[in-house]
Amino acid sequence: MISAGHCNIKYSNTGFVEVVAGEYNLSANDPNRQKRRVIKYFVHEKYPGGGVVSPNDLGLVILQTIITNSVN
Repeated sequence: MISAGHCNIKYSNTGFVEVVAGEYNLSANDPNRQKRRVIKYFVHEKYPGGGVVSPNDLGLVILQTIITNSVN
């Protein structure tokens, strides 16, 4: 999965980093929501950090299982 390098990585209450897809409002319980555990996360080696949006603002997220298309 591709992400922005400036995206925050946070641990879930289970102690793992997770991705939530198909959810617009995280405080709601959308039936299309899919949680996936992150195995590895890489940020572009030339990303300056600090939440800066730049040409190298790129991250690669490796997930434990795939995200399926949930568009109805």
